[in-house]
Amino acid sequence: MAILTSAERFIFRCELRGEKRLFVLAALTTALAAAALALVLAISDTFEKSFNASSKTLLGGDMSVRLSQRAFNADELRWLNDNSANMSQMRVASALAIAGDKTQMVRIKTVDDAYPLYGDLVLQEDNNPLLSADYIDAEGAFPALVAQELLKLLHLRHGDIFEAVGLTLRIVGIVEQEPDPDSRVWMASPLVLLKARGVDETLSDTAGLLENHFARVKLKASDDETAWEARLTEAFPEAGWRVRRAEEAMPSLRRFVARMRDFLSLMSLAAMLIAGIGVGGAASAFLRARTRAIAVIKMLGGSAALVRWVYLGVVFLFVISGALAGTLIGGGLLFAASPYLSASLPVAFTPEWPWSAMARAFFVALMMGAAFVAAPVLRFSRVNPLSLFGATEDNSPPPPKRDWLTIGTIWTITILAIPLGWREKIAAAGILAAAAIIYGLSVAIAGASEPLARRCPPPFSWGLLAIARNRRQTAAGIVSFSIGMALLIGILNIESNFAARIDDTLRREAPTLYFIGIREEQEQALREAITDISPTARLRTIPFLRGRIVSIGGRAADTIEAPDNLRWILRGDRGLTWTIGGDYIGASQVSAGKLWNENIDAPQISFDAEAGEAFGMELGDTLELNILGRRWSGIVTSFRDIDWQSFDINFVIMMNQRPFGNAPYSLMGAAFLPPADETLVKLALAKQFPNVTPLSTGTAFELIKRLLRSISFLLQLSALFLLVSGIPVVVAALMDGQRRRADEATTLRLLGASTKTLALKGFTEFAAMAGVALLPALIFGLLASKLIVEFIFELKWQLSGGNPFIVVAAGIILFLIAGCLSVIHRMKQSPLALMRND
Repeated sequence: MAILTSAERFIFRCELRGEKRLFVLAALTTALAAAALALVLAISDTFEKSFNASSKTLLGGDMSVRLSQRAFNADELRWLNDNSANMSQMRVASALAIAGDKTQMVRIKTVDDAYPLYGDLVLQEDNNPLLSADYIDAEGAFPALVAQELLKLLHLRHGDIFEAVGLTLRIVGIVEQEPDPDSRVWMASPLVLLKARGVDETLSDTAGLLENHFARVKLKASDDETAWEARLTEAFPEAGWRVRRAEEAMPSLRRFVARMRDFLSLMSLAAMLIAGIGVGGAASAFLRARTRAIAVIKMLGGSAALVRWVYLGVVFLFVISGALAGTLIGGGLLFAASPYLSASLPVAFTPEWPWSAMARAFFVALMMGAAFVAAPVLRFSRVNPLSLFGATEDNSPPPPKRDWLTIGTIWTITILAIPLGWREKIAAAGILAAAAIIYGLSVAIAGASEPLARRCPPPFSWGLLAIARNRRQTAAGIVSFSIGMALLIGILNIESNFAARIDDTLRREAPTLYFIGIREEQEQALREAITDISPTARLRTIPFLRGRIVSIGGRAADTIEAPDNLRWILRGDRGLTWTIGGDYIGASQVSAGKLWNENIDAPQISFDAEAGEAFGMELGDTLELNILGRRWSGIVTSFRDIDWQSFDINFVIMMNQRPFGNAPYSLMGAAFLPPADETLVKLALAKQFPNVTPLSTGTAFELIKRLLRSISFLLQLSALFLLVSGIPVVVAALMDGQRRRADEATTLRLLGASTKTLALKGFTEFAAMAGVALLPALIFGLLASKLIVEFIFELKWQLSGGNPFIVVAAGIILFLIAGCLSVIHRMKQSPLALMRND
């Protein structure tokens, strides 16, 4: 208050004694949005801090070296041992576990005595039974530690026996915490941990492509990560392995958390936008009611600057209160959310007061409030003193260029202050543009209700005329309600499109089972075993190898710019196949060039058309691959459009011949059979062909559907939060028009209108407002879902059954309930009391 003059302080105190209900609601909405943004930023900051603190544990070492399809040779192991303080080897493979008539895909990890280099393997027991257990017990079973989840899935308990990859395994311990979990986290199968001592000598050639060998390295104190990796590459330039540093651990988890942070931040900013609309609407209503007071101040010699400072102070007192309360609540909620996050993610959250996140959220809340308050304050500061002697409506001239410059500067600073990347800031600006469009549509539709009112009998016409006359007063509430409804409608429609596509694919297109790691000599026996159990089954097989792209057209793969959704093709080992005795190319069509050109003697390659365009490839380019540690190259003679949604056996890279001629390979198979035969086929093949890994399409889709449901639940909660955040703004808009409605009701009652007539008028008004709010919500929600489904996920969009319309119906009911409560409150007031107050 010290920065204000005595006159300004006097007027400020007087105004604080006046009507504050609108500002209380605006402050509540600001607090909700600021709390959400502070919590999201706090969780993100805490995750980064906790992740960095435990990154070596999550990776399993300072450095991790991974090989696919082959083990480390003697020279490689010697170099790794000589150039590290300690090293741990492990082998990870996916396989089918069998217990009686039950099966379950598991992740088998064999480890050595040095495991783990960092962190602790936490068991339900105090000691590690693998350290003291014999290689094999009297019943021929190897000791195994398993995840608690596997016991539930296979109905097992401590001491029971089950089978996997041709081995008999006995459960000797339960794993509570794995120090270096699978990087896929939610998509990972239950863990089965074995000691490499004795098992590797007996373990059959299990999983082909689904097997990886790791060397986890603890560096010497004098070693630098970059220099160590450079020496490793120099020593084995053709090894074809993947090297990761500790800060690169679990990249999929970090990407997922980053995407969810960006999305939830956008939701929080949308809530902040709604809060800003509420604050701006409250400021307009308050200043409109204070027009005569402002005219008196200016009549007594007060300047426009005095009016601006006083009323900015009044408004910002509530904005600051709401933002401060919200950021404190959001920061405090971090402590409540941390136990749940620690249990859901493989990172131990160590919460501290997130002052940085709270400060950023507080600043954004203040700037958003300023952006919406600036326009009404500047407009009402130009009230003409002569309006004191005329109508109470403000007829101020259009704002000067200086005001527009001030408002534009505030909005620019607000957008720049948003703690997100440029793409997310553009999305936030898009939400603002959508709100402006909805506002314009609301005003236009409300204005168009006047001709309709002339065709309706009273009291319905009175309600429509009230909408037409006061359309700008209620537009703020309509916008906030529409945004929340549009997001909820869009999310529900996207979810139903995913579910419909998955169900349709399972029902009509996808194979029932995939088989990995089939040896060439096993193919015929495998076919016969399947048809013996399921006579109508069809098995398609195709040769399979893995290789890494080294260069494209002479350009090194690590120098090629690629979009995020296609970067995986250049990042690691990719599946390769070739045609033998036919031209089967999966669910794809040649879109450019010729599949195989008989006039070219060199090896030929057919490449994915979408990826080829993104990588700047052309027909005739040379594609160089690293296959099993050896260089191989071919000429790109065609591009194919691949239907990845078919879930058929599809490959980015197809060749017209087997590389090297003597390269060891396996077959991949896809079996189409009745779902009822799936379990019997898996059981029979797991015992007869332990090296073959069956993958159930239905199980994989169920996992995807569960993950989508979890994400969808989070998205729905976000949309509901937005909807709830908009309710105070709707209520504020209703309160803004309360005095006008009370005056109209008083006049009508004095003219003889009945209670029923007034109720019908109020019901018509609020039903029309609900229609104005929900029509844009339905349009924008369905449009957003269509754009996301078709252009981002590249699926065929369809209108979901009834979800959007259920949301619309619920929104109408909610709006009408709020309106009816307002009507009831009005009807309880005495007309004489209202006239006396006037």
